[in-house]
Amino acid sequence: MKERDERSPCSLCANMRRGILANSSKELGCGVIALGHHKDDAAETVLMNLFYGGRFKCFHPHLYMSRTGIRVIRPFVYVEERRIRLEAERLALPVISSCCPYGDKSKRKSTKEIVASLEKEIPELKSNIAHALRHLRENESWPKGMLNE
Repeated sequence: MKERDERSPCSLCANMRRGILANSSKELGCGVIALGHHKDDAAETVLMNLFYGGRFKCFHPHLYMSRTGIRVIRPFVYVEERRIRLEAERLALPVISSCCPYGDKSKRKSTKEIVASLEKEIPELKSNIAHALRHLRENESWPKGMLNE
């Protein structure tokens, strides 16, 4: 068996979770998977991709996975985590915390802290990032070769 060369355990775990969700959905006859990503996740993902990958990229609110025939939706992507937490508390919904052993040392955690710090100066930061994602056009990107790539 070939050993995988993942950059971080987070990448491997995310790929495994996606596979398990897709397989379970197919077994149950479900054609749609609803994920709980929120506006904070989107902002953090954009910044992580910029900081660590050098690209302006994020997950989509809605996508069709052609290999599995399953649609993925993210109904909370325009709602801030704080509002979701308040509503869950108001409704006395159980909240399951992450059991990830790397969570306290993850790039996502440090990016979350950067976002919180930036929001003190730019309260609309997450909304601005979401707005940029909605209005990104291919013709606005820089031509290849401009940065001595």
